[in-house]
Amino acid sequence: MVNTGGGLSEKWVLTGLDKHISVLYKNGNLRGEEENYFQIDTKGLKSGEEYTKSLIIKGESGSEASVIIKYQIEEL
Repeated sequence: MVNTGGGLSEKWVLTGLDKHISVLYKNGNLRGEEENYFQIDTKGLKSGEEYTKSLIIKGESGSEASVIIKYQIEEL
């Protein structure tokens, strides 16, 4: 996620999370480039099945971006 607003900050919020995906930040105040890490909890997910999740990042100015996470659980 990158703020290209000429140095101004923008408040943002992340939506679309579920019990299997957790993130470091669910909202914030973006002043420049920012990294946000996610983690997947595989408990309760079926092996061999593919999962797709779309996360939406909304800025207070009306800007919006989406991140699509696709993953498949494999047994070791």
